[in-house]
Amino acid sequence: MNPSKTGDLGEAKNQGCFAVVCYVPDPQKSIIEALRHSIPGKPLSPVHITVLPPRPLPFDVDQANARVGQVVRSATTFEVELSEVLCFPETDFLYLDIDTGSLQIRELHRELNTTELYCAEAYEFRPHITLGGPVPRDLMSETQQRVAEEWRNSSCPRRLRVEELVCLWLAPGSESREWSRAGSFSLQREASRQTAAGAQVPPALKS
Repeated sequence: MNPSKTGDLGEAKNQGCFAVVCYVPDPQKSIIEALRHSIPGKPLSPVHITVLPPRPLPFDVDQANARVGQVVRSATTFEVELSEVLCFPETDFLYLDIDTGSLQIRELHRELNTTELYCAEAYEFRPHITLGGPVPRDLMSETQQRVAEEWRNSSCPRRLRVEELVCLWLAPGSESREWSRAGSFSLQREASRQTAAGAQVPPALKS
C-alpha cells in the first residue's frame, strides 16, 4: 500500500484492513517503476493512486465492497495529470503530485471516508503516486533533485484515465502482509451514465 501516508498498520484488526486504489497502467507504470529503483527505502506495492488509505475493518469485507459500490455508482471516469516530484516532510517519502483530477480523487475520498468506512487518518489526504522512501534526510535534497530531473526528462505521458477502482483486503493476522484484491468497480463513461429511461447505471463489480 502507501507507506508515505499510512505508515505501518501493525497487525490487522477484527476483519483485517481495507483500502481502495486505482492501479496505474503502462506506459506510465513501467517508467515510474524505473524511477523507483534509484530511490532508497522500503519495497513498495505496485504503482497506484490511493483513493482510500488503509484502515482497520470492523466488519466483513463484502460489506465494505458494497459500501464502495454505493458511493461510486454515479461516478464517471476522469483524467489525472501527473505533475512534479515532491516530498512528504512528515515521512521523508518522495511522490508524484497530481494536478488535474485531484479534485475528483479528493471527492471520492471524502465520500468513502464516512459512516462504516470512516477512519481518523494520520496525515492529510493528498492525491499522489508514491515513488520511494523513507529517504535519509541528509540525502533528501540531492535525491529529490535527481529524481525530479529524471522525471522532467522522461518520455512518460503525464495524463492517464481513472476507469476502475480496486478494493484491497489484508486478512486478519496475515504474516505475509500481502494485500489481496477483494473486488473492483468500473466507473461509468459520461455517455452511458443513464439508461434511456434516465436511471443511473450502477458500476460493475468484478471479483
